[in-house]
Amino acid sequence: MDEKEIIKKMYQLIVEDNGNVYKDLFSKTNFNDVKDSYWKEALTFYTELSNQKRDIFFRVIAQVQVDTVSNLLALLDGTITIEDGIEFDVSIKDTGKMINGELQGLFLEFDEENRS
Repeated sequence: MDEKEIIKKMYQLIVEDNGNVYKDLFSKTNFNDVKDSYWKEALTFYTELSNQKRDIFFRVIAQVQVDTVSNLLALLDGTITIEDGIEFDVSIKDTGKMINGELQGLFLEFDEENRS
């Protein structure tokens, strides 16, 4: 498996699959079954949105997911650093092939080409 395939699978798992989980949670959760006060507030907020604004809401969630993954990949690539200059080596365990260096760019490129 190469870097592009890893990015594709990462994107599917984190952005697409988790995005569908959020959509299901917000649209199918019975408010009366919710005990957590934060989740009740979030559901109340969501139910007050029009269908158009719900679509925007889920696009915002997707953007936050993309930005978060992008920042993490930038750390792994070494384009941004944690205090004290901590650096990472990312490799594929089976082959030992180093893959960091272009992960953030590949991820953002994949997002640009595939986001609906």
